Amino acid sequence: MEVLFLGTAAAEGIPALFCKCETCLRAGLAGGHDIRSRCGFLINRHLMLDMTPDIMLHKLRYNLDLTAVDAVCFTHSHTDHLAWAELTFRGSPYAYIPGGPPLAVYANKKSCFVIREGLKFEFGVPEDPSLEIHEIAPGSVIQRGELRVTALKARHDPREDCLFFLLEEGERAFLQMNDTGLPEEDLERVLAEALRGRKLDAVSMDCTTGREKGSAGHMGMGENIFLKKRLLDAGLASGKTRFISNHFSHNGHVSHGELCEVLGAQGIVPAYDGMILEI
Repeated sequence: MEVLFLGTAAAEGIPALFCKCETCLRAGLAGGHDIRSRCGFLINRHLMLDMTPDIMLHKLRYNLDLTAVDAVCFTHSHTDHLAWAELTFRGSPYAYIPGGPPLAVYANKKSCFVIREGLKFEFGVPEDPSLEIHEIAPGSVIQRGELRVTALKARHDPREDCLFFLLEEGERAFLQMNDTGLPEEDLERVLAEALRGRKLDAVSMDCTTGREKGSAGHMGMGENIFLKKRLLDAGLASGKTRFISNHFSHNGHVSHGELCEVLGAQGIVPAYDGMILEI
């Protein structure tokens, strides 16, 4: 399984769009891994997790063939993860994909509503042949070619069923957990049932708050360290499991170098834009 980290920032990006805080100013001067676009993933070059407002940047930066993407799984409806306007550009007035099937979209109830309202705004009707919209909820299982995707319950926005995903290819398992606080107490049971005796090969954890204490809807470095221990203690991970921190906000006030220093000492790797994880 190939996991491409398209972007690794929270909603505002780093440097943030309209900000002159010390963290943003330092990032602008440092460049490199301190420059972060909005968080999204591309799995095996054909399944996308979230479609961000930076998808055009990602296409150009990584030379992506987005016509090869056959499915998008959305975590929730917030605009840094669900850029509905970008979805409409797959429609027939804008794109030409000879003989191509519709893009399969999997999203919670609110996200499906947002997408349909976007289609209505752009095309006058809430459906379009370019998209095939499927409503999912925690516990839903999606099979897309070689990839099996299980939707799990995130702790983020109480106004909707926010999700994160367990992705499996054969015996390999990757857990993607951005935009969630420390997960529900039944995570271990749910994961154990989904993994069927296997262990996680890699885990990507939300680290929005950085050096600050996590909140009900996000984690920071402290919570990442705690969650790693929790998964190891539950026997869902092993010494071979790769733990990664992701989805950083400038409000976390931490540079990539500082993340490497603190998290690296705990066996956790901070993600960066364009990072490729081979599982």
